[in-house]
Amino acid sequence: MAEMRRSKIEIMAEILQTCSGNGVNITKIVYRVNLNSKVAQDYINCLLKEGFIEPVTDGKRTKYRTTEKGREFIQKFSEIEEDLQALKNAVENSIF
Repeated sequence: MAEMRRSKIEIMAEILQTCSGNGVNITKIVYRVNLNSKVAQDYINCLLKEGFIEPVTDGKRTKYRTTEKGREFIQKFSEIEEDLQALKNAVENSIF
């Protein structure tokens, strides 16, 4: 069975998880989240604008770090994913 494409929200959650800790540069985001640099920059700009990540200057390079708002989102998103998986399992195991 073919794997489904990720939603925009799933991609944003992956970026937030990638940026957790001391932050990462755009190259690491591109590789870890499997995006091209243009698309990654669009997501980064959106997450910056909404306050989910913040820029951190490291010499000449800019890194991105997940904010408290971003960490709260990751936690809530993970809980919803777990609930959805449990519901999916219940439906698949039922007699419908």
